[in-house]
Amino acid sequence: NDTNLRSDPGLALPAVVITGGLGIGRALAEEFARDGHNLVLVARDKAKLDRTAAELASAYAVEVKVTAQDLTTVEGCAGVEQAVRGFGFYADV
Repeated sequence: NDTNLRSDPGLALPAVVITGGLGIGRALAEEFARDGHNLVLVARDKAKLDRTAAELASAYAVEVKVTAQDLTTVEGCAGVEQAVRGFGFYADV
């Protein structure tokens, strides 16, 4: 339920949350970054996420945050919600 990821837009910045931030997710992230959107990338491999985030932030001057989570678990899904809020974002897309 994405309403749990949303907060008052006046208090947080919008971000695009991309699950599977590698592969096809990477291509989607690049498209959103090119259009100036802040990103939260989610996958299990933190090292790859960190590399991707650095590349996208450098190339497109957007804020890119990462959270390594296993979305096949309840804990992983809750971790994404906590991370998005902790980054000062709300899930816009």
